[in-house]
Amino acid sequence: MVECAVVDLRLYPFARGEPIALELEGQPVRAFSQEPVAVALYAAGLRVLSRSIKYHRPRGAFCFAGACNGCLMRVGGVPNLKACREPARDGLLCHRQNALPSVEIDMLAAADWLFPRGMDHHTLGTSSRALNAVLRKVVRQVGGQGLLPDRDGHSAPFRAPRDVAVCVIGAGPAGLA
Repeated sequence: MVECAVVDLRLYPFARGEPIALELEGQPVRAFSQEPVAVALYAAGLRVLSRSIKYHRPRGAFCFAGACNGCLMRVGGVPNLKACREPARDGLLCHRQNALPSVEIDMLAAADWLFPRGMDHHTLGTSSRALNAVLRKVVRQVGGQGLLPDRDGHSAPFRAPRDVAVCVIGAGPAGLA
């Protein structure tokens, strides 16, 4: 049997930064400076951050490490950013994506009823050229990857260059050698 120690986090408080407020679709959300946006939204009780592109299933923060696409949001006017990797700033504007008309309402739930064995979007409406053109336009509007950015490019924070004598990448046999 493996023994695990229970750690009382009150004994090891984490530095959270200054209290701030970010804005989610016009509503203020309490946050702390430099904590990830996804953490602030999760702490505020918001679990659904976007909807999946193909079937519009609810998506939320899953890994909190930037390894999945569950928390893709429009943050600071830039679409498709992982909210778990974006630091919260006072007044930061955040919007959920792929949500028409809203994240709470699954407009495409009818697809489950219409296509009980799944929908093959490659062959949907291909018998008629006019119908296919209309359906392509609808699919692009409904299942897109968010609106275009408000500004050109997404600038990363400045990182000062470092000069090091030795850089070891990895702690496996090659790195240790």
